[in-house]
Amino acid sequence: CHWCQKLDPIWKSAGEVLKNRGAAITLPKVECTKDTSLCQEHQVHALPTIQLFHNGHLVPPNYRGPRTVNDLVHFAENAAVSKKKAEEAKVANKGKTRSDVGCSVSGHLLVHRVPGSVQFSVKSGEHNFNREHINFTHVVHHFSFNSVPESWEQMLAVMEDDSHRALVSKWYGRNFNSPKDHVVHEHYLKVVQTLTRPLGLSSEKQMYEHTISSHSYVSEQLAHVRFHYDLSPMQVVKEWKRRPFYEFITNLLALIGGTFTVMGIVNEAYNGVVAKARMGKLG
Repeated sequence: CHWCQKLDPIWKSAGEVLKNRGAAITLPKVECTKDTSLCQEHQVHALPTIQLFHNGHLVPPNYRGPRTVNDLVHFAENAAVSKKKAEEAKVANKGKTRSDVGCSVSGHLLVHRVPGSVQFSVKSGEHNFNREHINFTHVVHHFSFNSVPESWEQMLAVMEDDSHRALVSKWYGRNFNSPKDHVVHEHYLKVVQTLTRPLGLSSEKQMYEHTISSHSYVSEQLAHVRFHYDLSPMQVVKEWKRRPFYEFITNLLALIGGTFTVMGIVNEAYNGVVAKARMGKLG
């Protein structure tokens, strides 16, 4: 691991400083390629990962600060403060459980009216990731295309509008699982602009409906999720218009005239059959 090798001399120097100061804390290291089960037990997914332990118990969260000798020494010397904060957080969250795992991502992007893609993946300038532990199982709660909002509040209102969400696409709430390692998820969206012009004084409404097809496969790449979108140059216009009253009258008269015509044909046929029967010419 390049980043582990880069951290190693800094880690050793910080340990020497703490030892010379007589600090009651040491800086050991674990080789995850050898102690695989230990790293899995403590959910080490990126290398290097710096964790604080007290009497064999993990003190969250993981260290995410700068990796310099001074910063590491400061973190170690303030380990008691970190432990106290972790205990306070544990007491505050006692009894609170979450049914979901992972993270939640929300926001919006400004894109051009040309085909493109949006990708969700893991990336760090200071870590190497354990590919075996990266899982992109996900649920899509909202994904839509809209005109540029005038404010964040307006965008939030669109995102929370269940009726709008049900109109623009039918794929919300679908769960995309990664049953194996190294699974890449690709979603392909065909977007069509739809303009609705209702009756009366209601203003016209513009939305971007889309269809979706998905594909998941095992890849040598780092697991990720990618949304490909293609905006159609065509536009669908839905317009409601009132029919003029004379058209109703014309259709009504046509219906009445047609009814009388059919009744006349049936009556004439019936009379013909009755006349032949009386003359004994049937059969």
